[in-house]
Amino acid sequence: MVFEPARKGAIRVTIPEAHAEFARLKTLDKPFFAPRDVFRLLGVASYSINLTAYEDPKSLGYPVMLSGRRVRIPRAAFLEYVRRDVLGDPEHVQEPPEAS
Repeated sequence: MVFEPARKGAIRVTIPEAHAEFARLKTLDKPFFAPRDVFRLLGVASYSINLTAYEDPKSLGYPVMLSGRRVRIPRAAFLEYVRRDVLGDPEHVQEPPEAS
């Protein structure tokens, strides 16, 4: 199985590569990531993360902080997004509350 993002110029990322990249990101000891830290895992160019962060940040699926021309991605929120939405780790997916 291969992640194939629909964007032009997308980078093909296999599931084992995605898990390896996720493990690498977890070892980085910093509170924020830059697009250059996460682009391989997402299968897109780092510049496309920058553009999307300024044009339509909600479409990214994870929070970003903009400071001038810099884009910062909060570490904890991004790692949770990857676990839940990219890798599909059911252990970390929250079940919706039961209706009464």
